[in-house]
Amino acid sequence: MEAQGIGMNDQQDEALLRLEKVSKYFGNVGALEEVDFDLRSGEIMGLVGDNGAGKSTLIKIICGIYRPTKGQIYLEEKPIQIESPHVARRLGITAVYQDLALAEDLTIAENVLLTREPTRWGFLQRTKMREMAQLAMRRLDIEVDSVQSRVRDLSGGQRQAVAIARALHTTPKIAVMDEPTAALAVKEVGLALKIIQSLKEQGIAVIFISHVLEEILEVCDRITVLLRGRKVCCSNRGDLDKQKLMSRMMGDIT
Repeated sequence: MEAQGIGMNDQQDEALLRLEKVSKYFGNVGALEEVDFDLRSGEIMGLVGDNGAGKSTLIKIICGIYRPTKGQIYLEEKPIQIESPHVARRLGITAVYQDLALAEDLTIAENVLLTREPTRWGFLQRTKMREMAQLAMRRLDIEVDSVQSRVRDLSGGQRQAVAIARALHTTPKIAVMDEPTAALAVKEVGLALKIIQSLKEQGIAVIFISHVLEEILEVCDRITVLLRGRKVCCSNRGDLDKQKLMSRMMGDIT
């Protein structure tokens, strides 16, 4: 049975994104079973669960990679269909995945504006590209020597910042962060968490997926727990500690 912790403002704050009874089947195998999920503007929602819990399936539905077998998705309380990643981006939903998918031989500016380069009379406006990339990095409060630096020469944390800056170039309403600290050195994790918090300060809603519960408890406003394709609970961060969160991930909601 699904249980849900309800915060005191849940009924007052209108959801930016809402999934209602969403299920996803692959043949006869159910990856998600009637999952309800909501996200508000300017909040960081943690999404946790063990391997096979359904986290990847859920975010792939939100990002338009999968279409739900059943259920309805609402954006700003209007029913929508997210038929592809292109549609998701047009609706203001962007994602930064663990592998980052950066072009290492290109510069920071070229990566930030990849496929969206400003041109004039068919020629790249490289000065404008540098200015736009500098603004994007400054928006995340990230210092780099030069946006002309090659990505291959950057640290893991700086690469993460470039990937996020590229995602934010479209001015999204929702940013999905899939294991953003997984490949980072310990000293760079703080930078990644700082960037995530800066998105919230800019009014962007964030879905933050991580296996590191300490990170989830540090930055998230609410936390949704999945178990074997079902939602176990959604609780305010202040109602949880690491032990309670681990218990919910194992199905104990007492």
